[in-house]
Formats: sequence, C-alpha cells, structure tokens
Amino acid sequence: MPAAANEESWNLEVTVVDTGCPPSIVAPTWSPDPNITYINPNEVDLDTLDVAYLVPFSVDLGFAQGSDNCTLTPIDPTGDVVASFDDPEGVLTLDVLDCLASCSAFNLYLGNSSIGGTINASLATAIGTETGTLTVVWTPEG
Repeated sequence: MPAAANEESWNLEVTVVDTGCPPSIVAPTWSPDPNITYINPNEVDLDTLDVAYLVPFSVDLGFAQGSDNCTLTPIDPTGDVVASFDDPEGVLTLDVLDCLASCSAFNLYLGNSSIGGTINASLATAIGTETGTLTVVWTPEG
C-alpha cells in the first residue's frame, strides 16, 4: 500500500488595535511667590529723600515647564507677561519696571523667572507706610 499524506490547516487570527497614546498634556505653569524681595531695605528716610528715595525690588514668578506624555517633550512657558503698578495716593511712582510694555514668558523662564523694578518714594512727606500695587498678568499662547 502506498503511503498517504495527512494534512491539517489552521486559520491564524491577529487582532490589530491602535491604543495610541491618549494625550495627556500638562500646560506650563507659574506660581508667583507672594513675597517681594527688596534689594536694599524698603525704607526711605525723610531726612535723606534727596539722595536715597529709590527702592529696588524683584518678584519671583515661578515659571515651570509643562509636558507632553506621548512625545515625552517638555513644554516651555510661552506668551506675554505684562506688569503694572498703581498707587492711588500718588506717593509712590515707578522709576523702572520690567515688562511694563510686555515681555516674553519664555525669556523670563530662561532667566530667573523674576521681574523687578524700582519704586520712587521721593514724593513721601509723612512718616508711615506707603503702599502701591504691583500687578502681573501672564497670557499664555494658545
């Protein structure tokens, strides 16, 4: 008797899916320090206002990168930062203020994430505390 070949076959199945990377983008942030750093003491003397009436200061804005979990790419802070100063009584004025006309959040981030300026207290005429308000607005791109 001749030999006979036996044959079996199977259908192989592969399920193809695309789980992708569900995007999880964490936007860049800022966490401004509530404390102001005065470069010198923030005190002026009425006897020496003609010489020492400028008070330099800085504020840390605490810029931090965001991230994209799919590409593992850091996302730098972008957009504009604008600062303004207001003293309703008009005793304190600005001598200098960073970002008064607008500046780049990215450039601030690359620096030390702080802005600064100099308050002019030459109009002070009475002993006491004079107060002005520094306002900083960050408008991220996108």
